Amino acid sequence: MVTIRNVFASIRGLEEPDRFVLLGNHRDAWTYGAVDPNSGTAALLDISRRYALLIQKGWKPRRTIILCSWDAEEFGMGLQSGLNKTLSILGPKQ
Repeated sequence: MVTIRNVFASIRGLEEPDRFVLLGNHRDAWTYGAVDPNSGTAALLDISRRYALLIQKGWKPRRTIILCSWDAEEFGMGLQSGLNKTLSILGPKQ
């Protein structure tokens, strides 16, 4: 048995915090791991870095942004459980 590790970060929306924008990518691959999925992971990390710079300047998004990096996509089980838990922590839609 192997541990599946999912990473989620959220940036709370200012005007519509109960509406979500999801940005994400999986990290596992059957073969050619540098092509799939690491190009998407590199883009996700750079987007995250740029959001951090905007937040430092006082920017806040209209809707809540959830950055997702999940494991076990190739087995079809990585994103769903972690995302459901993250959304429940953020609270119900109002």
